[in-house]
Amino acid sequence: MLDSRLYAYVDESGSSALDTSKSGESNLYICVAVVVDNDGREACESGMDALSQRLSGGAEIASKSIGKNHHRRMQFLEGIAALPFHYYALVINK
Repeated sequence: MLDSRLYAYVDESGSSALDTSKSGESNLYICVAVVVDNDGREACESGMDALSQRLSGGAEIASKSIGKNHHRRMQFLEGIAALPFHYYALVINK
């Protein structure tokens, strides 16, 4: 039997607070899972490491640090386009 595994990297954005009338409280809660199989894991990790070096000097690439820099955001999206992963997203409008 082959050793077939899936790896999921999960992150969320927003809070679970339901009272969105408070200042600064978003009406959206977002949860995303990036899923990679055993065969693509090494390619994804090395590809992300190289992209992190190029865009962030080796630090975590956070959307917050990219901000409204659309050129940098496109560089990130083009950099991950060839990586062997899938993603699943759940967006809840509170």
